[in-house]
Amino acid sequence: MLKALLYLNADLASSIALRYACHLAYVMDMEITPFHVTSDRSESRTPGTGWVRRTWENGLIQQAREEITGLIQTEKMICPELKSPTIRLGKPENELLSEVSGRFYDLFIIGLLHTFSARQFHERIQSRFYRKSRCPILLVKNVIDLKRVAILVDPVRGGESEARTFNHLIGALPVEIDLLSCVFRKADNGRSERLIQTRISEPETDRESVAINVLREKRLAPDNIFRIEGTPDTIGARLADYHMVVTSFPGETGPASPLIECLSRVPSAMLFCRD
Repeated sequence: MLKALLYLNADLASSIALRYACHLAYVMDMEITPFHVTSDRSESRTPGTGWVRRTWENGLIQQAREEITGLIQTEKMICPELKSPTIRLGKPENELLSEVSGRFYDLFIIGLLHTFSARQFHERIQSRFYRKSRCPILLVKNVIDLKRVAILVDPVRGGESEARTFNHLIGALPVEIDLLSCVFRKADNGRSERLIQTRISEPETDRESVAINVLREKRLAPDNIFRIEGTPDTIGARLADYHMVVTSFPGETGPASPLIECLSRVPSAMLFCRD
C-alpha cells in the first residue's frame, strides 16, 4: 500500500488537492494522511509558559482540527475513509520536514492554484521544504482524470528517476505514456513562435534509453517518444495536453529559467522526482 501525506489548509487549493487525492485513492491502493500546520503567531501577545500557554496552544490546534475536518467532510461523498488529520503547531516547512523525515511516505500531495506567474511558481518549488524533502511531490492545480502522462527526459540528467518514480506510483494504472525531450529557445522579439515536434520511433539518447529500460521493469513502454523544440510558452501549451507531467526537481535556478517558466504555464498535475 502506498502512503501519501496530504497537506491541507482551509482554502480552495487544498480542496482541489483533496479531491484529486481521493480520486487517486479510489483507483490505487493508497492510504492518505491529512496534515495541517497552524501558525503559533498571534496579533496579541503570546501567553508565556505553563498551563496557560498549553491551553492556548490546544485551543489553536482544536480550532484548526475543526476547520480541516470540515473541509474533509465537504468531500466525503467522493472520498474513501481517510485517517484523522494530523495537526501541528509551528512553522509549516519545519513541521513538514520533521514529518517526512520521521516517517516514511511514498508521496507528498499539495494544491496550488494555477497561475501564469513564473516567480510565484519558482518561490514554491525552490522553498526549503521542496529543496530538502526526499519524498516525491505531487503538485495539484486542477482536478483532471488521469489518462495521459508526459515523462520529461532531460538530455543531461533526467530519465531514470522520473521513470522509476512513475513505475512505483502510477505504473499500475492504465494510462497513456509519452516520453518528451524538450529543447527550449528564446522568443524572437516577443513574437509567437511555432512549436517544432518530431515523433521518434526509437530512443536517440542514452537518457531516453535508460527511461525506457526502467519502464520495461514494470512491463511498460511509452506510447510515443517526442522531441519538442520551442519557447517556454509553446512547450507549456503542448504539455497542457497531458493530465500529469512527471519531471525532476529543477536545480538552483531563478524564475527566468526556461523550465520554470514552462511549468508555471502548465495547468496539469506535476509529479516532481528526486534524482
